[in-house]
Amino acid sequence: NAAAADHLKVTGTASMTAGANNELTVTAHDLYGNTATSYTGAKNLTFSGLANSPNGNVPSVEGTNFGSATSVTFTSGVSNATAATLIAYKAETASVDVSDGTITSAFDATHDLDLTVNAATASVLKITGTATQTAGTTNELTITAYDTFGNTATGYSGSKTLTFSGLATSPDGNVPTVEGTNFGTGLSVTFTSGVGTAT
Repeated sequence: NAAAADHLKVTGTASMTAGANNELTVTAHDLYGNTATSYTGAKNLTFSGLANSPNGNVPSVEGTNFGSATSVTFTSGVSNATAATLIAYKAETASVDVSDGTITSAFDATHDLDLTVNAATASVLKITGTATQTAGTTNELTITAYDTFGNTATGYSGSKTLTFSGLATSPDGNVPTVEGTNFGTGLSVTFTSGVGTAT
């Protein structure tokens, strides 16, 4: 028979989209790498390793924030299916660790989950540039696409038709433009990994 549980191992899908579910499996091992089958029943596990999103969304397992204990049920050393559903929000590459307060997946580098979280689809644009300019001069604008969690939406790439608004025509009838296209008219702007520029 396997010896008593000595450490944990966490596995799951290695790449996911921010805001999506990732079904984790946690396995208890004895000192020799056998599945510790006596590790059974509800265990209070605390997950760590992922950061909050730019908008403050906290990664969670089974609705419990990282850093707080959540109950996960084990059968013969293995967490039950769908008993540890991870939701991550920050686009990053990081290692997910787990601990029950006594044993941990920080046993060695092969026992945590090396996870890549990709940004979700673009939900908002942000425009930046020089905050003050003189009439008739140019202002280099940067337009960045973000997902709903505040990550740069790197999948927002290629030519996009944008319509600029917010500035008035001058008293003499000069219409504000971007790349020579009047405000209120669609303009093609090329994005690379969520970022585009225009004058």
